[in-house]
Amino acid sequence: MLRAWAPILFADEELPLQRVLRDPVLQPTVSNSAKEKKATKQTPDGLPVHSFSSLMSELASRARVTLALPNDLSGNTVKQLPDPTPIQAKAFQLLAAFPVTGN
Repeated sequence: MLRAWAPILFADEELPLQRVLRDPVLQPTVSNSAKEKKATKQTPDGLPVHSFSSLMSELASRARVTLALPNDLSGNTVKQLPDPTPIQAKAFQLLAAFPVTGN
């Protein structure tokens, strides 16, 4: 999940590539995109950048609501699922685009 959500987290998206290309003896450097996210606290899409815990809190705020009248004996209920916020939609989109492999 961390790799899938790297574009919306305070994570260096270019780190895996840097680990392959850079000299292992030299001090690692932070990429320009990571510096930009840290400075502006926004993604290139204009969404707020999150830590993992703040993103989990944002995702936890989405819930299905079940409504029922207190004196309704028929048991009819209405279920509502609100539209995701822009950051929630982006997080779900990033997870869907990241393939899961298993045994």
